[in-house]
Amino acid sequence: MQEYVNAGEAAGIVTMVLRGGNVAQRTAVGMQNVEEKRPMREDSIFQIMSMTKPITAVGIMMLCEEGKISLYHEVQTCLSFATRWSMPTDG
Repeated sequence: MQEYVNAGEAAGIVTMVLRGGNVAQRTAVGMQNVEEKRPMREDSIFQIMSMTKPITAVGIMMLCEEGKISLYHEVQTCLSFATRWSMPTDG
């Protein structure tokens, strides 16, 4: 990740690798705030906004490939709390 920061592709990067549910590696490189010269920290907070959608989609597709879920199941079969949800019927 340091190479990306050195190349100017990102001001700062935080990564975490999990293995078996345990943190195997955690790294922070670069700057959290370039103007204030504040270094990136492992506990820096980011606004990832719409990036949650592709991450969730990849996770769902991985579960499909493993045969654990199907794209054709209703969401309630996987998420019991979703039984409160309903689709609007008024068009």
